[in-house]
Amino acid sequence: MEDHAFSGSIQIDRLGEWNFRLRSTYRMNDNTILNVSIREESNSLYIVFTDISHAPPYRIENLTKSKFNIAQTGSRRDDFDALEPYTTLSFAWSQPLAKQKLKISLCRLQTDEDLGDFYLDSIQEREIIKIKDGERKDFVLEITSEKTIKVLKIMYPYMINAEKAPDAESHANQDNFNYQFTKIVIERLGISVVNSQPRELAYTTISNLRVTYESTVKHQSLSLKVGDLQMDNMVSRQYDAILIQRQERDKNHGDFFRLKYNLQKHQAIENLIVFKYLTIEIVPIQLMIDGNWCDEVFLYSKDVVQLIQRHTLRKKHLEATSYGFIDH
Repeated sequence: MEDHAFSGSIQIDRLGEWNFRLRSTYRMNDNTILNVSIREESNSLYIVFTDISHAPPYRIENLTKSKFNIAQTGSRRDDFDALEPYTTLSFAWSQPLAKQKLKISLCRLQTDEDLGDFYLDSIQEREIIKIKDGERKDFVLEITSEKTIKVLKIMYPYMINAEKAPDAESHANQDNFNYQFTKIVIERLGISVVNSQPRELAYTTISNLRVTYESTVKHQSLSLKVGDLQMDNMVSRQYDAILIQRQERDKNHGDFFRLKYNLQKHQAIENLIVFKYLTIEIVPIQLMIDGNWCDEVFLYSKDVVQLIQRHTLRKKHLEATSYGFIDH
């Protein structure tokens, strides 16, 4: 846009929605906030830009007589907003794909003093954080949600009951306690289904199973990949009695099955979790099922249901006995 500096990048091949800020080149705090929506229709990607400066995802209010500089953590040295005393600032991230933490600095005559980095999106309803500068001057940050807008207020302690508020360091380190990462790799896995006689009904072979799960305060992602899968019909007792396998012409073409999804907390709407993407892929398969196998599976299902019913009745009996409802 004319008279505006370059913003951070976005990936146009990823479906989803982002908000980002374009800083004015000549006038401080005269920024434009854009919403970028990427969707797929009829095998084409549509990229839609909308000016949402009138309804920004964040609003920052300075209720003190001090001046602050506001910036995204890790942004360029000149990419910041000056928050004058008793003013309000509409805000969005300059780098939507980078770490979304807010850096607040107190303006001095000689230099700026860093007061800390803060998460805004992880706040569900309301949070109060105490911060101090080098001269031990107290400030309080109040982070709340007003409909679709996150509101950050910088104020003095006497304006609010801040006795039990956490300090800035504990708030900045909260991601260390909310990050989870799990990775499972199984080269070969065999699963056998046996009925109560006992008789083997089916044997499933899974190779190159890979599962990756990641969770933070802002998103969850899962990737499940199965290199190959084959289910054998053990009722038939024939050497080549196969229930499920990939088609012959696709023997050497990628994974048998893939599942990927990414859930993210909405930047503006409180307690709203959205799918950023969901993909399910499976190769063409051959499915061969005979009547005898279906009969055995039906009887097996009845056995399982009966076992569950007996377990439920036994559990209820034990609970009634423990509470003294049954007279021995």
